[in-house]
Formats: sequence, structure tokens, C-alpha cells
Amino acid sequence: MKTLKQVLEAKSEKPQPSAPIEPDSITALVPKTKDEKRFMDKHVVQKKDDVAGNGDDHFRAANINYADRTPTRHGYNTGEDQKVYEQKGMKTLMQVLGEKKLTSAEMKKREDVAQAMERENPGMDKSKKMAIATATAKRVAEEFLDEKVKTTHENPLVTVHDKDGLHTHANLSVANGIFGTKVKANDVHAGKTKTKSRDGGDLTFAISKHHAAALKEDVENINEGETAHAQYLHYHGEAKKMLDKIGKGLDTHAKHISSKDNYNGGQAHWGHVGDMKHFHRQVQDLHDAVLQQGEYAKPPAAIKKEETNLFDCFTDDVRTQVEQVFEQLNDDYKQVIIEMIEAEQYDDIAAIAEEVLNG
Repeated sequence: MKTLKQVLEAKSEKPQPSAPIEPDSITALVPKTKDEKRFMDKHVVQKKDDVAGNGDDHFRAANINYADRTPTRHGYNTGEDQKVYEQKGMKTLMQVLGEKKLTSAEMKKREDVAQAMERENPGMDKSKKMAIATATAKRVAEEFLDEKVKTTHENPLVTVHDKDGLHTHANLSVANGIFGTKVKANDVHAGKTKTKSRDGGDLTFAISKHHAAALKEDVENINEGETAHAQYLHYHGEAKKMLDKIGKGLDTHAKHISSKDNYNGGQAHWGHVGDMKHFHRQVQDLHDAVLQQGEYAKPPAAIKKEETNLFDCFTDDVRTQVEQVFEQLNDDYKQVIIEMIEAEQYDDIAAIAEEVLNG
């Protein structure tokens, strides 16, 4: 039986390098520990020919002929894409964020994030902590800008290219804020505008192909709001006109019914009553809906019950004794006392309390 020391020493041993496995191996795994090597030595993998006569080139897709993209340059051949990517030195998101200088607001946000991280993880490496805080501050600031900005002719949607290609796709005000530039909308509308970033890098501003669609969407949102408000005012005015006409119509109806010249001698019959009752119901429903009364009224606020002490039913001297005894009881006996209080057996409870306290 191994000792604890032997077990720990065995775990700390570095795995011995093993002979490389052939590329056409079924497992394609390199044993990392002695146990794995011992297991693989004990278990032999048997390979059998495919019943259809297919070889490894069939199952490994080694017999596929890929198109040569070199003449047309529409893409890259297998293995070339990674090489081209590395040669162009395309920037990662962290690199792009790192190049952008912080504004005063972003500096404050970075400090807040760094302090919060220090409280949560005091042992974190300072450089790593500040890198995360910087990226967070810039992301929050740019998200805040994006929420506020609307696409207009004076603040168009633009693309910004640097020496490596497309860098930013945003509204002109946001792009100027990112690069510290002062490119004007008229210049961008006139054509591609070349300028220098705050770091001295070459930049090219141009109107985005999505600018027209974004501008149309924002304008439609504004027009939709204006249209809705105009229709509201229209129907509001028409409703008031109809109410005025209803009032005059009711007066004419009553005058006609009450006239001596009426065939009924100025007396309403039950048919008239039915008509007026119907009108009343219609107007009552409108009245309640507008004023939020009747069936349209808001539900009443819940009445908060006043909290009462269980022992308020006793006089002060008896109450003190009952409370002292009650606190000493288990849950079952407490329930008995509560039920006696609900049954208004106050004298019996007072006698029990006195007996317990005085022995």
C-alpha cells in the first residue's frame, strides 16, 4: 500500500516522452502519462479492410482535389488563409481598443471598474486588471454614444479605413470622438475624406452604403410619432363636436316629446322611455370610460391591516405576566394560549400566568 508521500511524488512526475504515433493511427492520441502508455501497450487496435474496398484516402478525404484559387484570387488555397491573415497583421478587438485614447469620462469609468475588481479579486495582476478595466470603460462609453446618436444628414453613417482596412462603422460624431478628428459632414457627402488620427495615422472617411437606409428609418420614426399625435388631436376634436351635437339632439328630442302639438298631447309613452334609457346607457358607458368610473374605475388600494399585539386585551400588569409566561412555552402550548385568547378566556389565562410565576 502506497504512502501519501509516494502518491504525491507519483503525481508530480513529469510524463516521459513516448514514441510518435503514425499519422494513420486509428486513435491519433499521444499517451501523456505512464498509465496511458501502459494501457495502450496492452490494447491492440485491429484494423480490417472496408467491405466495399475503400481505403483510408476515402475516409480521410485525402482523395479530394481542391480548386486552385491562385489564378482568379477569389479566396485562398487551403493553408494560405492563415498565412495571409498573419502577414496583414489584422488587429484584434483588444488591440483596437488599446489604441484608442481614453476621454476624461472613460478614465473615470476605468478607475471605477479597476477599484471594483480590486475589491472582488485583490490578488489579480495589475496589468491584466487595468487592461480589462480599460476595455470595459471604452465599451461602455461607445455603447452610451450609440444609444444617443441619430442618423441625420448632418451626422451621417460613415466608414473609417486605416492602413489595414475597415476600422470603424459608426455615425460621424462617434467616429470623430474615437479618432480625435474633426471631419465635417459636407466633406464626407462630397466624397472620401482623408485625415489624420490623434496618433498621426492615416484615415479615410466615407459615407456608408447603409446611411440612406438608417436615415430613412430614423425619419420614419419621427414622422410616425408626428402622424400619431396629429390623428389623436383630430379624433379628440371630432369627439367633442359629437358630444355637443348629442346634447343639442337630446334637447330637441325632449322638446318634441313635451310639445302640446305632439300626437300624445305632450306626454311621453313607454317607447320614448325605452329610447331614452338606451341613450342613457350609451352615454353612461362613455362617461365612465373617460372619467375612469364605474366598471372602468381603478381597483381600490388594499387596506393595510393595523398590526395589533396579541396581548392588548389584558391590563398592563396582567399583560406583563402573560408575556413572560408565553415566552417560556413551547410551540404547542403557545398555540393553546392563542386559542384561549381568541375564545376570550382572559381570566383563565391570567390565572395560569399567576400560578406559573408564583409557584
